Amino acid sequence: MSASIVFSCVVDHHPRFTRQAILWVSSLLTLANQNRESLLVHLTSDCGVEVRKIFQHLGVETQEVTSFDARHPASNKLQQLESTALAAADYVVLCDCDLTFCEDISGCITGENMRAKIVDIANLSVDHWRRIFLTAGLPLPPVSARSSFDNAETVPSYCNGGLLVLPQRVFGQLRHVWPRWNRWLLDRPQLLDPFTFFTDQISLALSVAELSLSIDHLTLEYNFPTHLPYNVDQKPVCPPKVLHYHDHVDSNGLLLPTGLTVVDAQINKINKLIQTSIL
Repeated sequence: MSASIVFSCVVDHHPRFTRQAILWVSSLLTLANQNRESLLVHLTSDCGVEVRKIFQHLGVETQEVTSFDARHPASNKLQQLESTALAAADYVVLCDCDLTFCEDISGCITGENMRAKIVDIANLSVDHWRRIFLTAGLPLPPVSARSSFDNAETVPSYCNGGLLVLPQRVFGQLRHVWPRWNRWLLDRPQLLDPFTFFTDQISLALSVAELSLSIDHLTLEYNFPTHLPYNVDQKPVCPPKVLHYHDHVDSNGLLLPTGLTVVDAQINKINKLIQTSIL
């Protein structure tokens, strides 16, 4: 019997996030070989009834969640940890809305460990990480990883939060620990300054340390950031299966090119989907 997988995202109250989530749904159904029953969209309580109707029309289940903390809207994604529907799945794939899927990624949803891509840009220095872990009373992990874009040294648990593949065992372990560390950091903004925007990712790194979790790092093709200034001579090893486009779109909502041929071919695939769907 095959493992049950649920892809999940959180939509905040803004038309931009609704548009992103519609594309997220459409790409998973059309290009990533998923069915509607494997998707779950969480809507913050300030989303109107019209937003809910959009996803009902798409045949996708929605659940309402409250905001996590007004100090850090990006942490709303942690509210997925309370979802009873996700607690019943063998694997949970937590996603940001600004992801779009070009291929089926079922092949990477396997194993006993959490899977995620290392961050694009390291941001925090090793000394900064040392201060955070010392204040948290946790041992600093070996600084044995390098960020995927600027190739700077960082801790291996500092991962991009746009796509997290969590076996149910890990999902259950993170349910209480990750929110606790996230609030702990929100209460100490000076500890992260000037990188408080990344509170959810840094708190995940602390959670991984407390729980002694192992991470199997995903390659760039499973979470490819299209918004960064690439040198056109750079060539990814494989065409991206998942694009993380952030706000790198034009006035019509089409994804902007990167200048990298193999990436832009996948962007063109997504833009055709946008132009031929209800988006």
